[in-house]
Amino acid sequence: MSSTMDLSACAQFRYEESAAVLNKEIVKIEAVTRDTDVERKANAEPEALPHLKEAQKSWTMYRDNECYSETYQAGQASLHFVYFWDCMSRITNLRLKELTTTDD
Repeated sequence: MSSTMDLSACAQFRYEESAAVLNKEIVKIEAVTRDTDVERKANAEPEALPHLKEAQKSWTMYRDNECYSETYQAGQASLHFVYFWDCMSRITNLRLKELTTTDD
């Protein structure tokens, strides 16, 4: 049987893996957006990259606050850190899916 600390460490590791995958995808998306912004700027159109970066910052704040809220709503529990990291992973994976799934 795993201890609470072991469960928490595993949950945090899963989140860190998810976050690394998302961050790699964000780098790719930003590169494509930066390239297309060159054309937008040349045509005197608004650039998208500043808005993408702001959206990602806002999403990060949403994710963190949502997970703190969910964790604290659980009340006094020895598994708070497990709940927190599981939430962080879940929402991070949803963001990755959102950014990589096309509307075909």
